[in-house]
Amino acid sequence: MPVVKASETDPNKLVGAVCVIRHQDQLVMLAEVITEKFSLPGGYIDKGETPQQAAARETLEETGIRVNVGDLIQNRGRAAIYACVAQEPILVSSFKDKYDHPIVASWFSRHFATEVKRVYLIDPMTLPASEYRYQKDIELLTGWLNATPESDIDLYDSLARQLNLMNQYELETILTFQQAVASWPAEIQSLFGGLASALNLAGEPLFIVFLVLLIASLCPTRYLLVWLFALVMMLFTTLLLNFSVTAPRPYFAMPQLQQIDANGFGFPSSHVLLATLVWMSVWQLSSHKLKAAGKVLSALLVVILVSGLGVARVWFGVNFFSDIVVSILLALGLTIPLFAWWRVDSVSALTLAGNRWFWLFATIMVGVVASYTLDPKIAYIFGGLLGVFLSVEYATRTEPKTRLSLGRTLLAFVVISLVAFGLYRLINYVSYQQTVSLIVLTIKGCGAAAISAWLIGGAAFIRRRLATSSESDFPAPDDRDQ
Repeated sequence: MPVVKASETDPNKLVGAVCVIRHQDQLVMLAEVITEKFSLPGGYIDKGETPQQAAARETLEETGIRVNVGDLIQNRGRAAIYACVAQEPILVSSFKDKYDHPIVASWFSRHFATEVKRVYLIDPMTLPASEYRYQKDIELLTGWLNATPESDIDLYDSLARQLNLMNQYELETILTFQQAVASWPAEIQSLFGGLASALNLAGEPLFIVFLVLLIASLCPTRYLLVWLFALVMMLFTTLLLNFSVTAPRPYFAMPQLQQIDANGFGFPSSHVLLATLVWMSVWQLSSHKLKAAGKVLSALLVVILVSGLGVARVWFGVNFFSDIVVSILLALGLTIPLFAWWRVDSVSALTLAGNRWFWLFATIMVGVVASYTLDPKIAYIFGGLLGVFLSVEYATRTEPKTRLSLGRTLLAFVVISLVAFGLYRLINYVSYQQTVSLIVLTIKGCGAAAISAWLIGGAAFIRRRLATSSESDFPAPDDRDQ
């Protein structure tokens, strides 16, 4: 078998092993969660393992494919590159997503959603070097492909039989739903799609970020901290249940159902939880000003908006009906006690939110869970909480005593947003240059801490600088009518 000429490494210094799996002119590659780039399956060699054993284990954990490890193609850097052959035909979907690559069924693999977004068959000649994790090796991929025996594939349109009976029934219902909408007149389809996208907006990350920036510009720090606590509680609960339940999405079994991007597992739906938090927050702030009939109507509107979002998520093919129903109940179970506490004793809520030791405790708890689950998103929450802990005392001391005028509030929003966006872009740029996952994770975790510290401490500083003494005071923390 031909060997690709490249730099060699002393076998005794190897720390990693990689599997090259080929079908025709395509390689099995995975889209990584942490680096957000493509790579071949592989990883570190554990103590007591041979490089061949490590290559087979890592491939199974990352792709769900069992392989026979064949000849050593070469030692590249500190990794051994092996020609591997799948023990059974690789399940490949006939549907292609936005990357336009055939999709390999992999949601059942151990590292799916924590390390791996999706697995593909990719022609290395069509892959830009900037999208490959190890850019210097991109020119070697074709040679590695030629040095590897071919693995068989099995094309599929549906893997419904791998789901439980309830999900199988729901899958058929979703397919019927999508086909029914597709049969409507073009104008009605367009209207329905626009409405679904609008309802989906409330749970979108960019929309949540916009709300956080808006609250940071408008509200006292303690009010922002209460809302951030609710947000973190929602996200942390979602990720913890995603990790433990690992419920598939509809398009995992029928990729053709997917109409929008959605990473990770389907239960609980983070979109539903976050949207419920948004609409419940709006209702909480406005309901005390309404009469009884107005409160009922506004509550009904919240139910309609959240239910409409659930229907949209099902139509998009990213959640089952059961995911939505249980997620709504979970969201209500988390938000109602929090808002009830706020109504009964807003003083204690604001006091606790401004206590840095409370945030230290939360940071430690999330950090312990992050070390156990190895979920990068939980690690980023840990970084964000650390930033809150480091800045909360400064922010509460720096808090301005007066409101800002509309113009100055707008200026504060612009400044806070620009700095936060600049930090985000800088973090992404620096992390994008790295190839070691742990380094990328550390950079992004520190970045989350820096951004959250800016949103708490930096926002308080900006509002303090812009505050004027001629404008009305904020409501006192003991105002129970909030």
